[in-house]
Amino acid sequence: MANPTDFEQYIVELTNRFRIDPGGAYARIVDNDARSTGFDVRVTEALQFFDVNLGLLKRELNALEQAQPLAWNDDLNESAQLHTQRMKNADSQAHQLPGEGDLGERVRDAGYLHTTATENLFAFAESALHAHHAFIVDWGPGPDGMQTPRGHRDNLIDGQMREIGIGTLNDNAGATSVGPILLTQNFGVRSDAGPFLLGAAFKDKDRDDHFSLGEGQGGMKVKVGGRGLDKTAPSGGYGLETGEGVFNVTIKGRPVKGKITAQVEIGEDNVKIDLMDRKHLFTTGDLDLKKGAASVTALGSEAIDLTGKNGRDFLIGNDAANTLDGEGGRDRLKGEGGSDLVIGGRGNDKLWGGAGGDEFQFGLRDGRDRILDWDDRDSLVIAGSVDASDIDISARKGDAVVSFGRTIVTIDDAAGNITLDDLVF
Repeated sequence: MANPTDFEQYIVELTNRFRIDPGGAYARIVDNDARSTGFDVRVTEALQFFDVNLGLLKRELNALEQAQPLAWNDDLNESAQLHTQRMKNADSQAHQLPGEGDLGERVRDAGYLHTTATENLFAFAESALHAHHAFIVDWGPGPDGMQTPRGHRDNLIDGQMREIGIGTLNDNAGATSVGPILLTQNFGVRSDAGPFLLGAAFKDKDRDDHFSLGEGQGGMKVKVGGRGLDKTAPSGGYGLETGEGVFNVTIKGRPVKGKITAQVEIGEDNVKIDLMDRKHLFTTGDLDLKKGAASVTALGSEAIDLTGKNGRDFLIGNDAANTLDGEGGRDRLKGEGGSDLVIGGRGNDKLWGGAGGDEFQFGLRDGRDRILDWDDRDSLVIAGSVDASDIDISARKGDAVVSFGRTIVTIDDAAGNITLDDLVF
């Protein structure tokens, strides 16, 4: 396997972050709307030079739909690397250089028998963020300071693409006009390949809850029942073709605290599972945690179901309508945005619904739970053989307390605001 460099893995992670959360890209690019400044000095220069219409950019990014994450492919990496080398040799930025085949020929020559392939390139990049944000914004001499059509952005977000290969080179010699970083991205899909389980293990040194340059951790083993085993490369990434189905996944190795086992559902699209700081998982697919891991966070904007184990779990949803089920143990469940169904299960749990009208479900033996963010759009769902006569609603120090069976639910700052009308049996 031609493992990606740290720089190439970082570009992969930036690309997948954009595909999973395109609407959030604007806030990651633009620091100050009024001043047209970005978080990267080179990005600021481009935004101002081309006079990018930031209002239009924001609306366009918010209108994009989530796309499946991309798995690394060695053949696409080979074709991309060869083209990057040719751009350096020719001192030119172009998709087809003299004596070179077109993209289709190049990826086939590298062994990638594609159904569809596309390409982004930038021969004058100053950094990873400079290149990545250039592709997203697609700045240029067109109307509103952006190219027409937004070809680079369209390639980044193309939902049919499953795989990616990146080739990068440094050129600081001063003898050429290109550089200091040259980069080619090849995207592709094969009719007989996928879907994939992919992701990365990383140590979050800068504490931003995301993969950053140089944070990747190699040596994590990912085993998918009936589909094989992969190990994270030194730069942190892994990828395994699984096909569709529900799979038992085991994660272990040096970057893992203990051993993590989970049941993961993979449909038509690739699924990404990342491991941060040895014990925190991020997922784009439904996940039922069986053992290990301290927390699981749902990525993206599509509804995801998360289920905890019989221990202490922290389950965090996204802005869609998630179902969070803590099962047993002392859990913390946080729905974030969207209208969620939050199930603490047995044990003493702390529950956040987040924005939206949420449903908090309780059974007869769910212990002492606390809801931390009740509002008038929320409701309590009472499961099991319970009727209104079994419910006791009281107040304690400004909080509402709902009791039935062996369950006591304390709702912060809701004394006097909870009635039987808020309960669904």
